[in-house]
Amino acid sequence: MQDAALAKPDIATLKAAYIEWKAVAEKWRETIKPLDDELQIVIEATERGHRERFLDSYQAFESAEKSAIRAESDLRAAILAHYETTHEKTIDANLSVQVRTSFEYVIADAVAWAETNAPVLIKRSVDAKAFEKNFAESCDFVAKIEKPSAVIKGL
Repeated sequence: MQDAALAKPDIATLKAAYIEWKAVAEKWRETIKPLDDELQIVIEATERGHRERFLDSYQAFESAEKSAIRAESDLRAAILAHYETTHEKTIDANLSVQVRTSFEYVIADAVAWAETNAPVLIKRSVDAKAFEKNFAESCDFVAKIEKPSAVIKGL
């Protein structure tokens, strides 16, 4: 038993080794930091030179990207306007409208309704998901809110 205990380094020895290696690593970190700083200066200078050399290409890209963002916004607005006028959800294979439905109501009214019509829905409150899925549309105290969103796929 004593031989096994003697073979293991004690905590004080392990602690000292840890402190020593942390100090060595910190010295190397201090040595490397100026090298990294120098590298960063070279990288930034290279990037500046590259951007200056190909400035026209970068400006054309940025302009095209801004135009694409505006075109997407205009297209989405047109899709929604088309839907509002026609109620057609599909324009073509790539353009459509997705309508998300939610319900707005006072929870106390839903609980009162469920007590009479569907008590199984009541735990401590109305099971909103089940109520909205199965009953909300037929209740006069519920406002149905539809939020259409434009869908663009495959372009």
